[in-house]
Amino acid sequence: MGYFIFSYAINYRQLNNAIGSRDIALLNQIRQTDTFQRYVNLDLPTEVGTDTALQHIVHGQAPDTRDTTSYWHALITLIDYLGKPLGKSEKLVLHYETDLINQILLEDFKVDMGIEEVLLNGRLDVGLPLSNDWPLSGLLMYADLLQLQKELLHVKISQEHIVATTEEDEEEARVLDGIQTLKENIDYCLMHDFVLISFCH
Repeated sequence: MGYFIFSYAINYRQLNNAIGSRDIALLNQIRQTDTFQRYVNLDLPTEVGTDTALQHIVHGQAPDTRDTTSYWHALITLIDYLGKPLGKSEKLVLHYETDLINQILLEDFKVDMGIEEVLLNGRLDVGLPLSNDWPLSGLLMYADLLQLQKELLHVKISQEHIVATTEEDEEEARVLDGIQTLKENIDYCLMHDFVLISFCH
């Protein structure tokens, strides 16, 4: 089945203000989203559960450290609601597409980068205990994004090239599109003064 990386652009101040805000309207709006329902459906009877965890986050209550997964799932639903999902409908497959992206960046553009390490740097800290398992997470602030933009500045991949590659090798075309999408995500966050938050599970 594999693990997938997905990312959001979000106003970091707005996210931090929402945590502990006691905003009942916000809580109820998140509960109505498809993303929230998907995570609720993953809850196990022995877990705190996504809904309770989200209540704790919004009300600023101390999390139950015996079940970190529910709190990170709840955080994803909050970020999904407040932020903007980045990229297309497809997500990056960890240790497959990420490896191919790293390979093409190195071989074709001389960029030595572990994209999974960049996106999942473990620096997302909003007061939750570290997850014992999944999801993995990462946070790229303005300075991080600016540095990434600089490192990838010479990486030029046209849509025409992606289309032409598709006719010969769909897999390579998908990877090229993933690189171009990453560049666009970085530009978007910098343009709007957003941070880039990624998860993997």
